[in-house]
Amino acid sequence: MSNKTHSSNHDEMMAEHHHNHEMMDMEHENHEMHNMHNMDNMHDMDNMDMMNHGGHMMHMGDMSKKLKVAIILMIPLLLISPIAGFTILKFPGSEILQLILGTIIFFYSGTPFFSGAKGELKSRKPAMMMLITMGITVAYAYSVYATIMSLNGHMGMNFWFELATLIVIMLIGHLIEMKAIMGAGDALKDLASLVPKKAHLKSGKDVELSELKVGDLLLVKENEKIPADGLILSEALVDESMITGESRAVNKKTNDLVYGGSLNQNQPFEMKVTTLGKDSFLNQVAELVKKAQAQKSNLENMADRVAGYLFYAALIVGIFSLVFWTISSNFSFALLLAVSVFVIACPHALGLAVPLVVSRLTSISAKNGLLIQNRTSLEKINTIKYALMDKTGTLTDGKFIVRNVINFTDETDILQIMAALEGSSTHPIAQSIVAAAKPLGNLKVEAVENIPGVGIKGQVNQNFYQIVNYKYLRENQLSYDEQKIAQYLDLGLTVSFLINEQQDVLGFIALGDSPKADAKAFINGLLAQGITPVMLTGDNKETAKKIASAL
Repeated sequence: MSNKTHSSNHDEMMAEHHHNHEMMDMEHENHEMHNMHNMDNMHDMDNMDMMNHGGHMMHMGDMSKKLKVAIILMIPLLLISPIAGFTILKFPGSEILQLILGTIIFFYSGTPFFSGAKGELKSRKPAMMMLITMGITVAYAYSVYATIMSLNGHMGMNFWFELATLIVIMLIGHLIEMKAIMGAGDALKDLASLVPKKAHLKSGKDVELSELKVGDLLLVKENEKIPADGLILSEALVDESMITGESRAVNKKTNDLVYGGSLNQNQPFEMKVTTLGKDSFLNQVAELVKKAQAQKSNLENMADRVAGYLFYAALIVGIFSLVFWTISSNFSFALLLAVSVFVIACPHALGLAVPLVVSRLTSISAKNGLLIQNRTSLEKINTIKYALMDKTGTLTDGKFIVRNVINFTDETDILQIMAALEGSSTHPIAQSIVAAAKPLGNLKVEAVENIPGVGIKGQVNQNFYQIVNYKYLRENQLSYDEQKIAQYLDLGLTVSFLINEQQDVLGFIALGDSPKADAKAFINGLLAQGITPVMLTGDNKETAKKIASAL
């Protein structure tokens, strides 16, 4: 899930958020990627529509032409060829026309399979292309033989119909497979489109991205996409959802990292370029997508292996049929049966079904915002028993509103103090508290520090304070009005407490979040499929129960 698990002790999650940034930085240093400004070149290569079969590269455009020619010639060939002992059109010279049409289809439209079989032979791994080549070659050779016999007055059954349809079906299957793989190029184009074509230098000059250098100072205007990875030199609110999946905007402070492709909100800022080209975050994502699309899944590899076994099986059974029926009957009849074995063994369905599934999987996933890194994992989707999801922002809107501020002392404005401590946090709960306290003004805050599993602490106006969760109060046996707190927990509200250095509970803030409109239907859909939904949250048990019962 793209959103983090949240709680009233959301500061632990904030620490996790910073840790994730550090991990990103490490990844930036470790990965070797292509230059971002060379992504267009990479797309040009993708647009060449090339695909590897048996070690041989085939051009999708050429294969498309071969398919069109095969279909055009197949139609008249079907009309004049015997199918199940019946011929639609028969006229003097039809055998010669069959020979001409079949020969053109075989030698022109069948070349991708010959090239692929050659590659498989070189690698000594006969598979799909070898099997197809064997089928169409035997069908063609026997059909030429049968046509010559027919012209000399002998009865002979040819395979022109089978030859033409076999080549057409296999070409369609491999074009679908190639199109699915080329879908990776579309995904890369979408990623490249996240980055603007030009960047604004601080000096006022606009330059192409390829002209940027590490250390350049840039100006990013409001509602503009960030052109490169770098350090922000002021403050801004940045939407990183297109590259991280996080639905909420991130509050960036001075010297925070910003990533090329993310969207600046409504405040212009200056930044210093730190990463370009192969080390950029977006290029790392692009490289992952490219590598994933180039890898075959287990089912695709299994189809290739089955085709390899089928090649040997067809070869053995075909030769056995030829020998057996030559001895039992005659060579002419035996040859017909042997050829039938070779043609029937050619995997029409296997060549079409797997690429078709891959194509649909790729396109449907892309439309729903999923970039697939490992197709093999998705093949196991039918074995899923549990679906784990976080609460805030996934099952709920993630839009917290401060519903109540309960102050146990008249001397302290707990909302203002809590807002000061939460000022640097990007969590929805923290942002809601800061927003609610905005009219009250800012207090001086120092030494802010996360407390893992608890909350946050710091000094406000020289006094020490902590924001803690309900669990902390109970575990440390702090004195509080349990009845007063219970009424807010019963409403399913999230409660954050403020305590002082002496561990006195000064008050609490109750915040409300509500389930998303489609969350209930989503949960019901999982249950209908026999999948057990599990909600993960760091929020208090009562709030979690309230949301769980609502869904």
